[in-house]
Amino acid sequence: MTASGFGKVTGAIASFAIGLTLCGGAMAPALAQPPAKVELQGTEFHTLTAKDGVKYEIYVAFPLQYDPASPQKYSVLYLTDAKGLFPIVAGEEQLLGLWQKIKPMILVGIDVAAPNLVEAASQRFVNLPPTRDLQREKELKETYGKEIVTGKGERFRRDIVDEIIPWVEARYPVTKERGLAGYSLGGLFTLHAMFASPGTFSTYLVGDPSLYWDNKVTLKTELEFSKKNKRLPAHVFLGFTEMGHGDHVGTVLTFIDALQEHSYEGLQLEQQLFLDETHESGIGAVFARGLTSLYGQK
Repeated sequence: MTASGFGKVTGAIASFAIGLTLCGGAMAPALAQPPAKVELQGTEFHTLTAKDGVKYEIYVAFPLQYDPASPQKYSVLYLTDAKGLFPIVAGEEQLLGLWQKIKPMILVGIDVAAPNLVEAASQRFVNLPPTRDLQREKELKETYGKEIVTGKGERFRRDIVDEIIPWVEARYPVTKERGLAGYSLGGLFTLHAMFASPGTFSTYLVGDPSLYWDNKVTLKTELEFSKKNKRLPAHVFLGFTEMGHGDHVGTVLTFIDALQEHSYEGLQLEQQLFLDETHESGIGAVFARGLTSLYGQK
């Protein structure tokens, strides 16, 4: 793996520009010198190229009062879909930390490199689902006007486990208390990782998972897992919205029932249905509640 760093997270997340300035009480044209970009305080941005050639963007947010010279170590939460979600989750983490609602942690956002959020939105169908969904691929071709081959989620999981986690643990003061978080397809991926490599992470923040994917393949994965495993050491928060995709609520409840029926040793499951929230509007609420549930101050 090769790596490079680019300082604080700036234009990769937000590049809000001020087009007008106040002068003598009236609006005047902007100065010739471009205004400074908005920065997320306490953050870093890096790129890493995995051995398989995939280039990743790594977004890191530190807890408030973070001192790299201090011997203190922190738990670490890995977040998928970082190009879109990192500013939301990093902001919530810092505010909840400021109010002492959660314990300090280091947030590591991961995304496959893309030039912009629009391209990242199409690539997430490639990199997050664990299997191909041929019907969904037909719909994606109509939406994006190009062929999108889905189902590279297992490659993504291996790159996280084999390359990104060791890179993070060699560079930052983190403990072995690792968490994984994702929303929508990221939630689908988070559940895949939980069953594929139990023990790699101890906490899972699962937001509105796309359980419709590939004829509800995650329900089948859980059933097969239960036949071979009686133990699932995981603290899981599963938040889902009332107005999701198709029979979204029913599918999520079926999945929750299966987890409870199989009574896994070591599994601590917290769930919440967010009423009157759509798949899009529920993002902030799910992450805020998930962070306090999984990392709340004792």
